[in-house]
Amino acid sequence: MIELLPVARSQFRWNEVQKNPSSKSCEKFLADYPDGVFGTQARKWLPDLLRNELLNDRDNPPLRRRYLDWRTQTQRKQDHAEWEVFGVVFDRDRFELADVYGPLSDWETIPQDPRKVLLGE
Repeated sequence: MIELLPVARSQFRWNEVQKNPSSKSCEKFLADYPDGVFGTQARKWLPDLLRNELLNDRDNPPLRRRYLDWRTQTQRKQDHAEWEVFGVVFDRDRFELADVYGPLSDWETIPQDPRKVLLGE
């Protein structure tokens, strides 16, 4: 019976993450239960949660850094796809920046040091 206590605790915490999904709740869950029963599912959810949050807050360097740590190949393609039409790149500079840094802000001109702006470094 005592052996079930950690599993029940992780189940309860995972249910809480599912009720209010956010990147922070998912990251906290993974920090507390990295190898737990629900860790695989949390690792699958996290990249999408981070990307959705970044799409709504593109000028958030800490969020962008967290997203880039978890970004998948599919997301990388999605990130730079907004700068191409039918496979033809219409803005090479922004395409390449999005490939490296993820979804871009709506800049009229590209900053002189985009890394500093995007990652806050």
